[in-house]
Amino acid sequence: MKNLYRFNQFLNESSVGDFAKNFSETLDLFKPQGEKKKEDKYSVLKDSPLVEKDKRKDLVGELQDSLVKLGNMKDPGKSRGTFGGKTLEGVKKYQKSKNQEETGKVNYELMKSILEDSKNKK
Repeated sequence: MKNLYRFNQFLNESSVGDFAKNFSETLDLFKPQGEKKKEDKYSVLKDSPLVEKDKRKDLVGELQDSLVKLGNMKDPGKSRGTFGGKTLEGVKKYQKSKNQEETGKVNYELMKSILEDSKNKK
């Protein structure tokens, strides 16, 4: 009975909206702290896009593979992983096909677009 009395007293003092807000805030206290949203390996391109002469061979290689599959550049062969003039032209060709400014820089959004188009190409 005592708890029921306290609950009724609580309802009289607070609105349901306040209750929901307070309850939500209390639940937030029990969430693990310090956990970050899982990011993919391309998220580094948000702050530092791929550009000509870039040294990130894995990312450049994936970019080149996708551009080759899409027909925007020829197979780089032994130059795979090196962002040179052919890759730059392939990126610009892709940007032009998407009516984007032809900068030759590959940011996160552009990389995801290239990879998605390549994945969907049969």
